Amino acid sequence: MALIIVILSVAILILAAIALVGGLEQALPFAAFACLLIPAACKIPIPGLFDVTGQRLILVTLLVFFIFRMSPDSKASPVQRVPLALLMVANVAWSLVSTANSIVPLMSIKKLLAEVLEYYCLYIIYVKTISSVQTIYRILYAMVSAIFVCSIFGFFEAYTNWSVLSLFPIGEGRIAATLGVSFGHGGGISATFPHRILYGAALAVGITLAMHLFKVAESRRKRVFLWVAILLMFLNIYKTVSRGPWLGIILAFILLFLFEPGKMRKYQMVIAALALAVLIIRPGVLETIRDLYGETFDVRWGNPKGLSTEYRFELRRIAQATLARDFRRELWGYGMESFVDLNLEGELAGHRMPFLSCDSAWIELMLETGYVGLLLIACLLLMPAFLAWRDFRRLPSPDRYLSLTLFVTMTIYYFMMLGVAMYAWGQEGYMLWILIAASIVYGRLKRPVALPAGVMTGTPENGPPLVKAGPANSKSLSWGQV
Repeated sequence: MALIIVILSVAILILAAIALVGGLEQALPFAAFACLLIPAACKIPIPGLFDVTGQRLILVTLLVFFIFRMSPDSKASPVQRVPLALLMVANVAWSLVSTANSIVPLMSIKKLLAEVLEYYCLYIIYVKTISSVQTIYRILYAMVSAIFVCSIFGFFEAYTNWSVLSLFPIGEGRIAATLGVSFGHGGGISATFPHRILYGAALAVGITLAMHLFKVAESRRKRVFLWVAILLMFLNIYKTVSRGPWLGIILAFILLFLFEPGKMRKYQMVIAALALAVLIIRPGVLETIRDLYGETFDVRWGNPKGLSTEYRFELRRIAQATLARDFRRELWGYGMESFVDLNLEGELAGHRMPFLSCDSAWIELMLETGYVGLLLIACLLLMPAFLAWRDFRRLPSPDRYLSLTLFVTMTIYYFMMLGVAMYAWGQEGYMLWILIAASIVYGRLKRPVALPAGVMTGTPENGPPLVKAGPANSKSLSWGQV
């Protein structure tokens, strides 16, 4: 417990010092760094109420400085109204309806506060505080740096069997405690994350961000750091032995290859060449991948990999059947954090068995809040991705490619949510909503604004356009304000 108190105290003191000296905006990168790096296991439990985690302390500290602005002369945010506000209000309202009809009211209230209010408060603070593209890049560097530090921990975990999580009290959470089981890591590494799949998902996002930062980096020091980080993160994502993150990074590379020509494709080819060299030099790597691929499609009792794949398909069928029992449950679900109390059972490889965990964030959201709740959260999460894609299509080069990168990170995140309940587990949700906020603000900072009559700017490639980049007039309602 002493170590936990020291870590949390140091993090909050550093965050507060930065905010006091440089203002709240200068503290946002460190907040992002700490949210990703501090383990979810680094917490002070308050029995019967909630856990005091590093992420919650950081959020409270940011909220205090946000309410009592310490730098009145700081730059104004380009966002006058909070984008996505209407969808957030609708999601909160429906979550309250679901909670009011929950089969586990107390647990639903706790998750409502943790999953909904925490993430939305974090998003609002970042959206209303970021005032420059430089801050956005500093936040992305901080996130990549945090995942790089995790990769160092992961390296030692892979080759020494020592885990940084061994420094913290072991806690399985409510589901494991209720069922009396332990959810192991399945042979992969997890660094500071609660599970290897969550760590792999963070690595997939981190690699995507690092690739863009490497492309735009101007100093040799930054390029060396980012190249080392990318290589170490690739080693770690392999060592997670997690198929979802592997597919996630493959999807990211496909999207970047299709839509971002030039240097990015060259860097991807270099990484592909290095990967091929590793497969030739270390045939055991290829054998591991081939065996894992074969096990994935070998659905038989006694083969965990094959069963876990089939588990997710059977889970969807069971979830739909469970909601179909009652029309009202189809509307608002069984309440947040209710999965374990439903005592679902299904059939795998001819064996009847209990379904102990909800291995899909989308199915979890569907069971907890019904089809209406699923539709609302899907609209809320997909809208920022749509806006990032629209910015990519509208902005000139090279500004457009950061919007593409943020679109890709959100896309692979939502894809990986199909295979693990990662939306509100560990550090993942904080990472997602910081990226959403950065994407929204970047679009506003770079959105074209009409110039006065007779004023023109020129670019070497496209000639003299009649617009310049800058914050848009946000007084008119747009899709970004939905």
